[in-house]
Amino acid sequence: MQDWQLPYLGRRAFPAELSDFELRQFFTFDEIERAGIRQAFRSRLRLGAALQLGFLRLTGATLRSMEYVPATVLKLLGSQLGVPAPDLATLRALYRREMTRMAHQSWAIDYAGFRALDSDGEALLIAFLRDRTTSSITKPRLEQDARAWLHRNSYLIPRARWLTQSVRAAIRTVTSEDHAALVKAVGATSLGACLGRLLERRDGHTMTHLEWLRRPPGKRSLKT
Repeated sequence: MQDWQLPYLGRRAFPAELSDFELRQFFTFDEIERAGIRQAFRSRLRLGAALQLGFLRLTGATLRSMEYVPATVLKLLGSQLGVPAPDLATLRALYRREMTRMAHQSWAIDYAGFRALDSDGEALLIAFLRDRTTSSITKPRLEQDARAWLHRNSYLIPRARWLTQSVRAAIRTVTSEDHAALVKAVGATSLGACLGRLLERRDGHTMTHLEWLRRPPGKRSLKT
């Protein structure tokens, strides 16, 4: 997984712009891939199939939004497949039937080697998230790590709500386990006293000790 690709993972709609590099990387197909598209679909359906395949490779998710498709993408695909690109850069011009879009998505998933997240994959993802909490328990960071893991292991990236709930559950679990380990190690009384001290205001300041500890240093130096 390349760092420049991370912002695209899990998207369901096209970004406003794609660079020439991204067009070459995900929407330019070799002869074997073009032959596979031609073999699977008639000429008027090939453009939509190629679009779904490229988008899946870019984002790890299927293209759901029908409102916008970059014209540069459609022209590039049309030139490769020898078919005219529609004048209106929307999926509505390509998909007048819902079943056609679903057929293209199903084909792209199989061709690219992706799969839906099953119970085994979900267990592996949770184990990965638990391991990642040793370095960070911030929700956005863990969600990004989860999307990268899913794409790297050829799983379709689930909807954002499901991913957010899974990350929150992982954070709650490890936080509870850490608290239980602390209680066992130092005792509930000592832990309560430590917490009380952290919540006290610093001498001559309105900020508590906990707030001060959580505040990033204002300057980068050895002292701070």
